Amino acid sequence: IELYLRNGFENILRRRDIPLKSQWPSDDDIQTLVKASNGLFIYAATALRDVDQAGSLEEALRAVCATTSNVADDPPFAGLDAFYTSIMRRIPLKALTTVLLLCELLCNGVAYAGGNQVGVILWSNLSTLSEIEFRAAYNHLSAVLYIRDHSDSFDSTQFGDTNRPFQHADPAAIEELRDHICSKLGGSIYFYHKSFFDFLCDPTRSDTFCVWSSPTLNAYYKHLLEVLVKYEESYSFRGSGEV
Repeated sequence: IELYLRNGFENILRRRDIPLKSQWPSDDDIQTLVKASNGLFIYAATALRDVDQAGSLEEALRAVCATTSNVADDPPFAGLDAFYTSIMRRIPLKALTTVLLLCELLCNGVAYAGGNQVGVILWSNLSTLSEIEFRAAYNHLSAVLYIRDHSDSFDSTQFGDTNRPFQHADPAAIEELRDHICSKLGGSIYFYHKSFFDFLCDPTRSDTFCVWSSPTLNAYYKHLLEVLVKYEESYSFRGSGEV
């Protein structure tokens, strides 16, 4: 893990054209992270991503190291949980509700959809956010989530003759198109590692950030009800006597 961290930080410096002879990070910083990782490579990988995406490398690394001060003799996932908690606490209060809704949607997708990928556009619609707003919420968790782009995989010709009326289209092609829209349109969002999913679902680990807590679930169900009401209002039904 120490070698992995050193190579990772060297790559961060190279991407920014910072001389590798720089005194950052210090040996103490490296050893702090090695100890906090407790043998878990996912801790080291998440720490590197978190620092790499920050505006200030030194400040970001100090923040990561600060989460390790009280976890030396704790259970194996204590260091990782402290780090995940730190990531959640850094989210601005005005954005936290939206980010928790995103986490709720993703965790429900994994728990009840068998982990099948869901497209960003579908998530955006379900969360009633524009794609830009959705990605802004996602950016707060970019150290633990990632979006895979599928734009190159879309070819309308594979779904049959697009000039034919929809009702005459091949049912198999329609199903394939529906699957593409639901699972790939706008890209698909994933957890970098299942440990963050487990963290969000376990109240003993994530505390107030748990997606199964009563306040979060109540907000989630209220949101879904509002979505259903708006969806229903978008339809107008004709009476049996109307033409």
